[in-house]
Amino acid sequence: MNKLNEILHQIGFSKYEVALLTYLYKHRASTAEDLAKNTQIPKTRVYDTMDQLVSKGFASVSNSRPRLFWAVSPTSAAQTFLSRRHKEMEDSLQSLENTLQEFVQLSQPLFLESNTTITAEELLFQFSTLEEAENKTFSLIHNAEEEIRIFTNVFHWFDKFKGELETALARGIKIKVLMQKRLSNPDIDSLMNKYPNFQIKISAGIQSKFRGTLVDGKEVVFIIWASEPSGENVEKRIFRPQFSSNSGIVSLFQNNFDYLWSLS
Repeated sequence: MNKLNEILHQIGFSKYEVALLTYLYKHRASTAEDLAKNTQIPKTRVYDTMDQLVSKGFASVSNSRPRLFWAVSPTSAAQTFLSRRHKEMEDSLQSLENTLQEFVQLSQPLFLESNTTITAEELLFQFSTLEEAENKTFSLIHNAEEEIRIFTNVFHWFDKFKGELETALARGIKIKVLMQKRLSNPDIDSLMNKYPNFQIKISAGIQSKFRGTLVDGKEVVFIIWASEPSGENVEKRIFRPQFSSNSGIVSLFQNNFDYLWSLS
């Protein structure tokens, strides 16, 4: 009987329910007075508890006076109880699903707004000086893994990066330089003769008002000219140097470079 009591407690029965039901399994129909007397449960609680057992399908009650209570066949009671619990769980899951749908409708717009809105700071980082941009370029070249693309006018800044570029070439990094004009530079010619992975092309008559370095298709440092010189000895005005690792920005420069390279 102790095992039976344990099982009934496991499926959610109270101690009064267990006491009354196990008594009814061993006895025939009983009145509330008989049940109270033989289980030591207050008579007022017997009525409440038996109503619970009837509602769960484990007991039945007569319409006579006094009312008689008896146990339902355990096989039938178990099937009824399980069916009702299935229905309760289905209703509970449906209610949960409806609540979660409402939750998604209310929260998804908030999530998307904060996670898909891209600020200017996330797209571009602006350097304060040209020196900062050059230091970043040194770092990109030093850490390159596959390919470096350089787009420039006459590559007059080659001498600053000569050592780092040669080190990259020696590591097997492919370097492509797309220039507007080719000026004679023995050091550049020497690197081209020494390293087959160093290529230079002259842009096919297409003027580009920017210069920069694109590394591994992941990061780019660039400068855009704000205006062309309007007279002799007048320097070009440039925007502050920029850096980006945003895939959209990087792809824009890479696609433009590859297009101009294919035409040259």
